[in-house]
Amino acid sequence: MFSINANQKVVNRRNGNRRSTTLIAPAGNTRVVGIDLFGDYDDQSIAFKVADEHNESRTGPMDDVYYVYDDQGNYIRGNEAVD
Repeated sequence: MFSINANQKVVNRRNGNRRSTTLIAPAGNTRVVGIDLFGDYDDQSIAFKVADEHNESRTGPMDDVYYVYDDQGNYIRGNEAVD
């Protein structure tokens, strides 16, 4: 299980820009977290689909895993849903 404090800042580097975010999704949303990806979804099933499709395409243990968090910052699931 991925363990990180929900209030801890997560640094996301993309295209040379540095920005930070938390694992807490906006109220009523579900957040998908992966390397270079932070996406918030109104529909939890869409968040699961995005994470699961990426996690299913992993070819080895060093590939990125996408994790799903609720709007309270609670871990919901990662790649165990597709292993």
